[in-house]
Amino acid sequence: MSKSDRLRQSIVAQIIALIEPTEEWTTIRVADLLQRFGPDAGHRRETVREALALLFRQHAGHAVGIPTCSAMATWGVGGRRATVLARDYWHYGGQIISHIRLHRECIARGYERGELP
Repeated sequence: MSKSDRLRQSIVAQIIALIEPTEEWTTIRVADLLQRFGPDAGHRRETVREALALLFRQHAGHAVGIPTCSAMATWGVGGRRATVLARDYWHYGGQIISHIRLHRECIARGYERGELP
């Protein structure tokens, strides 16, 4: 496994750790994930987006995106539309994803797959 693969897998594990185990589903803003695991952690936002794609592949059906439209995503930002879309959202499957929902089953699956400590 390459260094970049290990980094993406580490981000996946950290995202799974954010799941509230007493709730069936946990909803998280993509912008918060991009900031927390991107610039705040010294990584590129694109690396976080790659980790989100990995999370969705590994936990298909248990990790889902909540789409929004570009008009809603950029409401009130004026000329900064492109900047906001690039910075705070994830373009996946032809949609603009504003939030992700993670089922608590991701925790058990993460342990089974050896993704979580």
